[in-house]
Amino acid sequence: MLLPYFVRRFVACVCLAAIIFTSLDARALGFSKLSVEMIRDRKTRLSKVENFDDKQEQLRFKLKVTNTDVSSAMNDIQVKVWIFGESVLQRNRIKVFSIDEKKLSLPPRKVEEFFTTTVSYVYDDRNAAQYGIKYGGWVILVRDAKGTILVQKASIERLLKNVDKLDTLRPNAFYDRDYNPANATY
Repeated sequence: MLLPYFVRRFVACVCLAAIIFTSLDARALGFSKLSVEMIRDRKTRLSKVENFDDKQEQLRFKLKVTNTDVSSAMNDIQVKVWIFGESVLQRNRIKVFSIDEKKLSLPPRKVEEFFTTTVSYVYDDRNAAQYGIKYGGWVILVRDAKGTILVQKASIERLLKNVDKLDTLRPNAFYDRDYNPANATY
């Protein structure tokens, strides 16, 4: 019994794709064999300094970088993480809470874990007395030794809009949504 034409065609395409992907380097095709996970560790409590509705938070992230390739190592990669805050009064202003950088070399099928720096902040986003800066998001860039971006991830998609400007940002400085320097009221 002969297989229908479309089934034979599908099998031929799958075989051809398997031959192409096994003969070419996946990174050359734009596929990264890296997996990056961000796990948030946040402690929130009500501030006891002035008003009892002010929130005081401590935030840090645990990063898990995994080389999912079974045969080749990922050498001399750089993982860079930006953690942003957002002004309560001016929602279009962001503050760079911290910038963390780590250089890694991952053997095949290995996982590397590390923590970002702990960030503390106080804010009140309820009632009439609003002030402060609250958590606004994060961006991760993973680059190879040549500076080519292998992985780019963000908690909010709009933070990836101007990836080329991220390296110009400084900690504890304010920027607008396009990463241009700006003043902020908080």
